[in-house]
Amino acid sequence: LRVPDWCHNISVDTMNLAGADQNAANKLGGWFKSATATFDGHIKEMRENTKLIAADMNSAVSKLEQEAKTALAVSGPGLLAPGLKEERIKVTFQQGGLGLNLDLADGGKVLKITPGGQAESLGLQAEDKLVSVAGEALPPEGGARYNEVAKKKLSGLGRPVDMEFVRYSVKKENSQAVPEVDPALSEELKAAKALASKLKAELDAAKKKAEDSADE
Repeated sequence: LRVPDWCHNISVDTMNLAGADQNAANKLGGWFKSATATFDGHIKEMRENTKLIAADMNSAVSKLEQEAKTALAVSGPGLLAPGLKEERIKVTFQQGGLGLNLDLADGGKVLKITPGGQAESLGLQAEDKLVSVAGEALPPEGGARYNEVAKKKLSGLGRPVDMEFVRYSVKKENSQAVPEVDPALSEELKAAKALASKLKAELDAAKKKAEDSADE
């Protein structure tokens, strides 16, 4: 029994169709993998850029604080450098140790706070500076005159005793917040993810069709 030529042609056409579907599926799969890698790369790049921005901002703020302190040091007695604010802290020490170390040669600067001591409980911090004792102001910070007067007032000090300290800090408006991710960019990422999901579904359907055609 001779099989008609058109039957052979059907078999060949079917095989060609299956091969074409498989090639299309392979091409679509390759494109999908490439697109997914691209999306993942963009997301990773955004995360890295956000970390870099945060690090740059922190560095800028730290640099600003250091410049402000340096400016204060060269401003001279009684002058407040731009970008700084001054806070006065009045405390009363009771019997016992003060719980702090003072550098009288550096304008009564607090070098160290003893953990659990009076100074800590009163809210004093390192870098604060002593400006008055028992209601009497000390000479402008720094210099031999300050050192001499401060030593006399602090020697044989009775209790309770009132003291006043000054604290300098950078104004809040000088601090820069880390910028948020652009909302429009977030929407684009959502759309990209949706497209990726759709393409994956189409790829799976194309692969299944190719496999079914091959089985037939």
